[in-house]
Amino acid sequence: LRPDLGLNVRAIGVSGLTRIGRPGAAHFLAAVRGPKMTQYPGHLEFVPSGTIDRGCAEENGVVRYEAKILEELREETALPFRAIANVQGFAFTYDRADDTYDVCCLIDVDGDPEAIRAALVHTDEYTDPVLVAESDLAAWTAAQGDRLMPVSQGIAAAYGAWR
Repeated sequence: LRPDLGLNVRAIGVSGLTRIGRPGAAHFLAAVRGPKMTQYPGHLEFVPSGTIDRGCAEENGVVRYEAKILEELREETALPFRAIANVQGFAFTYDRADDTYDVCCLIDVDGDPEAIRAALVHTDEYTDPVLVAESDLAAWTAAQGDRLMPVSQGIAAAYGAWR
C-alpha cells in the first residue's frame, strides 16, 4: 500500500485446502483453472484461491487473510457460511516460477462432499471439480505432476508435513 517506503513487498495470495467431512475420512476440493485465467490456465488447483487486497487490512495494519479466503470460498463454491466449521492458516508457500507468495489455509466444511463438488460455481475461473480423498492426497498430488499448480503442490506437501 505504501511503495514510497521501499520495502519491496509484493502481492500475497491466499489459497485454501477445503476439507469436507471428518478428518481421516475427508475429501479435498480441487478444480481445473479456466482457459481465460492469466496464471496457469488449464492447471488443477485446490479451491479456493485469491489475492489479499486492501479490504483485508484493518486500520491498525492487521491483515485478515481468513476473511479473504472465506470470501473466495463463498464466491467460488456458493457454500453458506454456516457450513464452515473452521479456518486455520498452516503454511506459507512461494512459487519460484511465478514469483508469488501464498498464505495457505485449511478450511473445514461440514456437508456431503459430492453435493459440494457438484455445486461448485462454474465460472471463467474453474471447471471440472474433483474430490481428492484425504488418504490419497500425497499419491494424487504426485500423479498430477506439472498439471497441478505449484502453489497447490506446496499446499499438499505442507499439509502432509503439518499433519
